[in-house]
Amino acid sequence: MRKRLPLPVLLIVLSVSCAKKVQPVISQAPGPAAATRNWTVVHPPFKPMNIATVRSAFWLCGPDEEIASSSDGGTTWELRHRNSGGNKLLSISFLNEKIGYAGGEGGMLLSTSDGGKTWVAYHAGLGTVQAFSFADSSHGIAVLTDHTGKPEIGILSEVQGIPFLESNVKLTRNGGQNWEDVTALKTDDELRLYTE
Repeated sequence: MRKRLPLPVLLIVLSVSCAKKVQPVISQAPGPAAATRNWTVVHPPFKPMNIATVRSAFWLCGPDEEIASSSDGGTTWELRHRNSGGNKLLSISFLNEKIGYAGGEGGMLLSTSDGGKTWVAYHAGLGTVQAFSFADSSHGIAVLTDHTGKPEIGILSEVQGIPFLESNVKLTRNGGQNWEDVTALKTDDELRLYTE
């Protein structure tokens, strides 16, 4: 009659036998290509709050509704929009080389349809545009709140006292000209779990 080993003993025996089969990894010095990569310090025209890329161009947004771009890797910057005393822009993104958006404090949402040459301002609502996304040049969604930090996910937000449960989610169907509330997040009990 064969004797069975207890499960903990069997697991130890298996892990020791597997460990003997593992070959040590010999690290090699990085090749010449890896050794020459380093970061370059750039000097944008203002304190950037966010950055985006479109093909080979960098885009920054920041205080005074400032937007700048660089097409030479950040060596030189072209100021594309500025409103002295304007709201702080917190995020910027582009759908393609022509269509882009920037959002921030005071419900401010800017859009461009000519590659950043001109920017049109829209008002999405009260509070700060914390996050936004556009599916195309017409259809977008935005989260507005009085909080000015980054949205957190899950229970950590509640512990830190971040009031994203009081956020307003809005939709646009005309590129940001008009916004409507997504009221289902506040009225439908099944959706209230997802209000963050």
